[in-house]
Amino acid sequence: QPNLFMFWSQQYGDWKIAERLQDDGACLAFAEDMKGRMRPWISHPILRWRLWEPSSRRFVPRRLNIEASSDGPSGGNTNMQDDDEVPWSRPHWSEWSTTDLIRWCERRRIDLSGCFDREAVLDRVIQSAKEDMADAEDDTRREDSQFHVVRIASRVKTDGSYTRPPTLDRRNSLFGNRVERFQGVESDILPWLYRAGDKSRLYGIFFGNEFAYSLVWTRYKFWGRPGARPNRYEESW
Repeated sequence: QPNLFMFWSQQYGDWKIAERLQDDGACLAFAEDMKGRMRPWISHPILRWRLWEPSSRRFVPRRLNIEASSDGPSGGNTNMQDDDEVPWSRPHWSEWSTTDLIRWCERRRIDLSGCFDREAVLDRVIQSAKEDMADAEDDTRREDSQFHVVRIASRVKTDGSYTRPPTLDRRNSLFGNRVERFQGVESDILPWLYRAGDKSRLYGIFFGNEFAYSLVWTRYKFWGRPGARPNRYEESW
């Protein structure tokens, strides 16, 4: 069984699960976290993961539970002087030395004016950590509100000479582009298409403002991805 690595990518601003500890390796799953403040093994705030689905050849939203490993080496004997960051496996801030607390603040450019003893520095560290967590939760709520919003745009199908998907830009009227009056989640899309879909149009599915995939009326008489073949699910409609 191959080894898998999970790491935060500063280049792309996301957590990755991959077979190599490199950005250019095969990525099996990712979750956006632009600031790298959200820890996947902490239950809140929740990261929104997308896993590679080989059958559809795209990343699809999935819930992923990650637990911190207890098999790794202990950080108790690690010298913080050699680290660029304090590992989350280290003891609570209240157990850090004054030197470690001050260095943590200096890395984040936290003002220690008026802090004349260890307790004052510790209070400043805890307050800063709470503010970081509040910012992360706000980011998560904004991502959640966009993550669950499904929007649909459509355009007239062509003979293949024009391959670009529809757009949510209401100013664009190329090939009859329009934004559909759809309200619902992803599981509502197919019922809506079978009820109100126009078989001469190509429908673009968006999560928030991000294009995900297209759906058309196929030659096999069902709504599916362009070029898709029927399976039991489609045949049941």
